[in-house]
Amino acid sequence: MLPGEVFILGVEDNQLEAFKFIANGPEFESTRVYILSNEISDTVEAVLERTDDVGVDLVIETTGMVEGWYQSQDIVKEDGQVTMVGGQGRKPLRKSVWKPFH
Repeated sequence: MLPGEVFILGVEDNQLEAFKFIANGPEFESTRVYILSNEISDTVEAVLERTDDVGVDLVIETTGMVEGWYQSQDIVKEDGQVTMVGGQGRKPLRKSVWKPFH
């Protein structure tokens, strides 16, 4: 079961269009979905306005960018959860640390 409201924040137009398509699916029938572009509006202000300055229960941060981390902290409510999915390192992992069993 989905929550009553979902906020999707992003920058890339093609990703936002894909989210709009997904949000119109039957799974989101009883869920209000807000899709906000970081390029067009102050998304932190928009989220806080729509949540009466309380913030959201859960943020799933997938950009891996420092700005995304700070934005997550600004919109999550007290005792809320931030889940970091994206990661950004200085160098790509060059060799596998996983070794199969033989």
